[in-house]
Amino acid sequence: MMMKRLKYLLISIFIMFAIYNVIWATYVFFLYYPYINELGGTKHWENDGYAYYVYPPSYLSFVNGNLYISERKELNDIPKEGCISLIIWPHIDGHCDISVFVQTPETYDSEINDIYVASYGLRLDENLMPDLSEEINASIYSEHEELFLQNWDDVENIIAAAEIRWHINI
Repeated sequence: MMMKRLKYLLISIFIMFAIYNVIWATYVFFLYYPYINELGGTKHWENDGYAYYVYPPSYLSFVNGNLYISERKELNDIPKEGCISLIIWPHIDGHCDISVFVQTPETYDSEINDIYVASYGLRLDENLMPDLSEEINASIYSEHEELFLQNWDDVENIIAAAEIRWHINI
């Protein structure tokens, strides 16, 4: 009797796990495959001074996938101005959460694998303006307002590039 219950329990767990896998795979396929398709079937593509990336969620996760687009202005491998990056978290209902990041030459360290060691990021609201309702955003914006204002045209350009490449309305 006990072995029979254990067998049914294990079969039930296996079926639930299989169903969860099917739901996850369907979610990833329908939400992220169109964006990968727009990049020619690959998750990374570079064109027109931008690098585009599609990061589907990790296996069995629904929360950590995103679209990423980055602009890099270089002069002798060292950025001469702010580098703008945009992270887009698409949702199944069609809306997107968006954050913009501005890296400066001061935050760039060529001795650490040519990466930015810090950046200033802001979540954007539905009007594509800094969402100052969150305390952390308001603090970052007030501290680096000049940096964001100085690079805002580039932010608008990268948003337009993302909209064109992925056929989304941000």
